[in-house]
Parts: sequence; C-alpha cells; structure tokens
Amino acid sequence: MVPDLKHINRFPMNNQHMLQHECVYKIALDHLYDGVFITDNECKILYVNEAYTKMSGLKYEDVVGHYVDDLEAKGIFKNSTSPHVRRENKIISSIGKAKDGVEMLITGKPIYDENNELIYVVVNQRDISDLEIMRQKLIVTENKMAVVEKERKKKEEENEYYKKQFFNNTGIIGDSEEIRDVIYLINKIAPLDVTVLITGESGVGKEVIANEIFQKSSRKNKQFIKVNCAAIPTNLLESELFGYEKGAFTGADKAKKGLFQLADGGTIFLDEIGDIPLEIQPKLLRALQQKEVVPVGGTQIQKLDVRIIAATNKDLSQQVKEGKFRKDLYYRLNVFPIEIPPLRERKRDIYALGEYFLKQYTRGAS
Repeated sequence: MVPDLKHINRFPMNNQHMLQHECVYKIALDHLYDGVFITDNECKILYVNEAYTKMSGLKYEDVVGHYVDDLEAKGIFKNSTSPHVRRENKIISSIGKAKDGVEMLITGKPIYDENNELIYVVVNQRDISDLEIMRQKLIVTENKMAVVEKERKKKEEENEYYKKQFFNNTGIIGDSEEIRDVIYLINKIAPLDVTVLITGESGVGKEVIANEIFQKSSRKNKQFIKVNCAAIPTNLLESELFGYEKGAFTGADKAKKGLFQLADGGTIFLDEIGDIPLEIQPKLLRALQQKEVVPVGGTQIQKLDVRIIAATNKDLSQQVKEGKFRKDLYYRLNVFPIEIPPLRERKRDIYALGEYFLKQYTRGAS
C-alpha cells in the first residue's frame, strides 16, 4: 500500500529513510500531467494523484481506502477500468471523459509479484483533448493537401491531354471551350472542299488554323501556297497571284505562273485578304466563282482546281458597308467562317501556351 506521506514524522526513525524515498515518488506522481489511480488485487483504492482528483472532481479521502465496487454501487464510479483489468488479467485501454467532458485515454495495467500473482492495478488517465484538436487539425491539413494533390494531378492530366489531343495531333495548343469549338469546326469542314474564311485579331494563330485545315483535307499531299496579301506591293499583287504573259510589261521577258497556278490541285492560303485592293477583287472573285484566271497580258482563260482558305484581322462586313470590299466577294469567301477569339477571352489556354513556349526557349537555349 502506498502510505499517506502527510504524516511521515510520526513513523520511527528506522522507517523514515524508506518513507523519504516514497515521499519522492509521491511528489513525482502528484506532479504528473496524467491522472494515476492504484488499487490492490481486490480493487481497493490505495492511491490517487492530484491530477486524478482534478480530472474526476473527487477528493483524495473520498476514494482512497474504498473499494471500486462500493463506489460504483453508489454511482460515484461508472465502468471502472480496474475490475476489467483484474478479470481479464491484461492491459486494457478505453476512452472516457473527465467531469468537464474532456476526453481521456484510460489505460489499466496489472502489476504482478515474483510468483506472477496480481498485486496491483495501475490506471493511467491522459487528457487527449489536445491530441484530438491536433488530430482534427491534421485531418484538415491532410484534406487540404489531398485537394492540392488532386488539383496537381488534374493539371498534369490536363497538360498530357493538351499535348496528346491538341498539340501532337493538331498543332493547336489549348483546351478552352472556345478552342474546342474551333477544333470541332476544323474537323467538320476540313474534309469538305469548300472555301473557309478565318477571322481574328493579329497573333491569334490564323495561319496555324489554316495549316490544320490543309493537313486534314483531301489535298494534304498537294501544294499548300501561302500568300500574305498585305506584304506584296499593289502594283505587283495581280501578277503575283495570277501570273503574266511574256511582254505583259517592261521586263517580262518570259511568261510566269502566278501563285494560283502553282497551287493548282492543292490549296492557297490568302492571309490578310482584307488588304487586297478593290481593282484586283473582281479577278479574285472570278477565281473563286468560276475556278479560272487570266494572266496579266494574256487572253487565254486557265482553268484551276484550287481550294481557297482566306484570313483577315479586319471586319469585312464593315468594309463592305464602307465600300472598301466587294459584297459578292465577301459572300463567296464567307462560306464557312471560323472566328478565333483572342487569348484574353480564353484564359484557360494561357498555362498550356506558357508551358509550350517555355520548353521551346529552353530547348533553344540548350
């Protein structure tokens, strides 16, 4: 039995040395954060420390010297651990609550003598409210990390999707709804041998779209002639597009095929179509409508089989209203329009484009 050390001086001198050691043990037990509850093999309470009295709200003298069964019969204890340890003869742990509702981890351990006979049951009560708070915080943190990880994996999957579906297969980088709509139109009209008008601001990738239409068309193994109409001087544009005969003008020592003739059987891409002068537009209309051209200085009609893809950053309908573009030519060009929205309207594509250009520059630097 753990003695009541409040009256150590009442013991004979030959016992005081031993009791001083026990006093040290008691001081140590009373300064533990955990509650300690000790019974003998009959579940008579021998000792409780101060932490236990605070947790239970019971006084030292109200429990020490009493039997657990008696205190349970009086309703002071409920489902005590000591009797369970005594019956089961093993360490038993459970979750209980202190008087203030704080959750505690209660662990009872049997103590045996040299003959392996049960002599004590030591019960430890630990406040786990802080641990529960930490556990909840850990759960919240883990959930947040799971969300971050999920987003990371989603980004990786999206990036792979960009590369496999839109870059490797089409040359078009992006997965925004707007770009998906453009790709849908490309897939629909590319196999059809019709004129396509691509519109959009400078830098949106009109030439990329034109190239994609060509690659998915039945003419992909034929010529693909690209013409920047704004880059050719007005006085040379007609002869460059439709060719010229020998002697058509000073310096025309021999006949030359125009870009339309070179594209015969294939596709011609007329970029910046909105910059073509009004005086040349009737000949372009003839090439579109009747599939024929007449070289500069010539009289003989040349039949052609050319698919026309045009592009512009201008509002052709507005130019028609202003008299700067022929109405009939506009309608001939605008058979299947594709409008490419600027990047500011498809911000979802910024990440994929940034990654692509970063890799391009990194590869170039290395």
